[in-house]
Amino acid sequence: MYVDEPTTGLDSSHAYDMMRMLKSYTEKERKTVVITIHQPSSQIFHMFDKILLLSEGQVAYFGERNKIISYFSNLGLQCAPHYNPADFVLQVVASSSEVHAKVTSAYIALKEVTDEFEMMSAIESLEQVEETESVIDMLDFGETLHYKHDMAHRPPSKTYRKKKQLNSVKKWYTNYYDEKWPTSFWTQYKVLTLRNFLQAKDKILSKWSAVQVLSVAMMVGLVWYQLDRKEETLKDREGVLFFTIIYWMFNSMMGSLTTFPEEREVLNKERSAGAYRLSAYYLAKLTSEFPLAVTLPTIYLVMVFPMVGLNGIIGFAGMWCGLMANALAAEAFGLCAGAYFLDQTQGITVCVTISLFYLMMGGFYAKHVPIWLSWGRYLSPPYYAFNAFIIVEFTRAAGFTCGEHNSIFEECSVDNVTTITAERVLEVTHDTVPYAYDTIFLVGYMLTFYVLGYLVLRYLRNPEKLFIMKKKT
Repeated sequence: MYVDEPTTGLDSSHAYDMMRMLKSYTEKERKTVVITIHQPSSQIFHMFDKILLLSEGQVAYFGERNKIISYFSNLGLQCAPHYNPADFVLQVVASSSEVHAKVTSAYIALKEVTDEFEMMSAIESLEQVEETESVIDMLDFGETLHYKHDMAHRPPSKTYRKKKQLNSVKKWYTNYYDEKWPTSFWTQYKVLTLRNFLQAKDKILSKWSAVQVLSVAMMVGLVWYQLDRKEETLKDREGVLFFTIIYWMFNSMMGSLTTFPEEREVLNKERSAGAYRLSAYYLAKLTSEFPLAVTLPTIYLVMVFPMVGLNGIIGFAGMWCGLMANALAAEAFGLCAGAYFLDQTQGITVCVTISLFYLMMGGFYAKHVPIWLSWGRYLSPPYYAFNAFIIVEFTRAAGFTCGEHNSIFEECSVDNVTTITAERVLEVTHDTVPYAYDTIFLVGYMLTFYVLGYLVLRYLRNPEKLFIMKKKT
């Protein structure tokens, strides 16, 4: 259990009662309680089992409470008799920069020798090793110990065995964990995945988000309700597909655009403190939010598909894949932009401008784009998503009734021909690329911007560079 300054605002009597209750809880329930506290009384100080002392954000001591005075005494910092140890250690860490450098460097030196969780035991072992220097000559704290000539045949001492155990623990610890990180990648990933899922759940699946999606889906279903399979309704059928693509492109993009601006301060603090790897955080964020990101689009499609009367079960599966690829591609672009732009307004401006470029180049509003701009179509995610939707809707589907006047299909001018196949509609009205190509492009687009988002956070928006930028401004 983590308790942040439980004695703040309490008098000495109530503060003591509070700490006594927490101490009783740890003993009865056999639980660990981590407490942050400022200027505890002598009574409260002696309740603690272990002390983590910080000096300007760096560790000055971590170990048993009853050994802290002797530890500082060995560093030449003496505590006066009958003086509150808590006041003494606070005065030590708040004194001059020379003392700060002395205590922090001493801790770092000790940490290199032993497992940080058994630091004080290691100090005792090292002192014993120094006392028996005439017996054992240790090289580089390694496994090889050279006995002096006159002690060559003596069995290893208790000190030697204890030191060897410490070295084994240190070797295991170094191999299991990265020296820079307190826990392994997968431990960080699992914890961050759960944390991000719980945090994002209330945002992505909020009540108002659900109301918006349900309302839009109902309006779409009513406006395009049970479209007749006639030539005159082909444009209406394309319209509902186009609206679905655009709606989820902007919805997903704007939702993810605000992610990093909202979390930037916390992320920078935790990265500066070395709490976890950026890769673990980023991967946990993507995987934890994936089931949330696909939930609302799925609900939307489940409602709209039967109300409009689109193309069957197989068509639903194909359209769902296309919709997810479109939404996740837009989300990846929004994440990358949110990571890059420190000002959220700038990010929104850039995202909207680029999205409008995609729509104009996709051939939705202008069929005859100048040749020197025609390349823009092949970079437009909406173009590929719409292609995928059209292919799914007009493949293995029921036919359409010919138009009563001025049909665009030659077959309808032949006597006794009243219907045209869906494949023929696709052939005449759209110049499509294969469905697999559409999907590959959208997935590739998504992965590209996910990777770019990580690189932006890793190299352009790391805490050190942001600190330098703030100093310059």
